Amino acid sequence: RSYAEFQQFYEALVHNNPQTIVSALPLAQTSAPTEEEDDRLVKIMLQRWLTRVCDDPFLMRDEETRSFVESDFGYQPMPRNPRKKSGSAFSLLRRGVPDEDETLQQARFDLTKQEGLFFDAAKAIDKLARSRKSMSRYDIP
Repeated sequence: RSYAEFQQFYEALVHNNPQTIVSALPLAQTSAPTEEEDDRLVKIMLQRWLTRVCDDPFLMRDEETRSFVESDFGYQPMPRNPRKKSGSAFSLLRRGVPDEDETLQQARFDLTKQEGLFFDAAKAIDKLARSRKSMSRYDIP
């Protein structure tokens, strides 16, 4: 599988299962010194991620999971019927229904802030890894 297929699978799972928190997809690169080691580590992380997905009872029964695992050649997410709406509580939150629970509001705000910080940290780590990788090519043995 290509990393792009894993990304499509991840996005389909998140979209189709609002009741479940899907683990974040590992980054496409690591800070390994060689490309072979980088590929090996990414494969290990993707295998662990897929194992976590398959351990979740909701995600394990999802048609996307079945399609991703069983397809022999390239994976394409199945188109969903746009008229069919899921009746999850998350759809109510998206409409802007006022939330009267202050603790929940604060937790949601803190979570959003943390997600932004984690995203920034992941980008910085990726940038550092790339610069270290490029600098290691010029090291004199």
